[in-house]
Amino acid sequence: MKKIVFVPNPTKDPELTCSRKAAALLSERGFLVAAEPALTGGLPNVVPLEGEMLYRGAHAMVVLGGDGSILRAAERAALYDIPILAVNLGRLGYIAQLEKDDIGRLAEILSSDFKTESRSLLSVSLRRGSEYLFRNFSALNDAVIRKSGHGMVDISLACNGEMVNRYRADGLIVSTATGSTAYAMSAGGAVIDPALKIMEVTPICAHSLKARPIVFSCRAALTVTVESENAAVTLDGENTMPLAERDCVEITLSDKAARLITLSGGFCHILFRKMSDL
Repeated sequence: MKKIVFVPNPTKDPELTCSRKAAALLSERGFLVAAEPALTGGLPNVVPLEGEMLYRGAHAMVVLGGDGSILRAAERAALYDIPILAVNLGRLGYIAQLEKDDIGRLAEILSSDFKTESRSLLSVSLRRGSEYLFRNFSALNDAVIRKSGHGMVDISLACNGEMVNRYRADGLIVSTATGSTAYAMSAGGAVIDPALKIMEVTPICAHSLKARPIVFSCRAALTVTVESENAAVTLDGENTMPLAERDCVEITLSDKAARLITLSGGFCHILFRKMSDL
């Protein structure tokens, strides 16, 4: 029996209508549908499992929610090399391949010889002097170094130890190609094919005529140094840590990757459809 790691989102699906339907369809087709115990309430077809028992040997992970739900699940899926099939219950949902009207296709897709595509993750570390406050935290979309109070923040950017630029701005976004359609796009960055293994640096409201987005290769090791107070770093829009003056945020591409199950149409099809909704 193939195990499916089931990740519902009660905020996006408060009545659990979509979640119950998806779990029932998968269970009827012979899948073992399992989730963390805290997420199984009101879902009679879902088995509660914890820790490695939940993730080890899973056939796939089904995520129901918006892109934020996928971002939260991506690191754990990458750690256990579990492919993700996501159903968008949010607004735009650039990462998800399915919409809620497609829930009936879940069992058919997961029963087939599906294909996956690899999505790069950032590896982010925070250094204060010679001490690391955290190391190798993962992010699928972006790391944002930004002001946490009034006024702008002064930031310098180096690549492989060489100075690239200094910014006086509201912040700086370091994104993967997947994250290029998120905050980076809103800040004026390019839309990048998610198959590319790159990092894009996009200034946020920089007080300069020469501050433009820059794309770096997969071999780049970026260091963002905060040169003023009242700043913070946020990973994938959720995990935030305050920064002190002279703190260094070190960012590379991770040796881990998220695997997303791909359907016909691909990135260009999703991009055109989502952009048409804006």
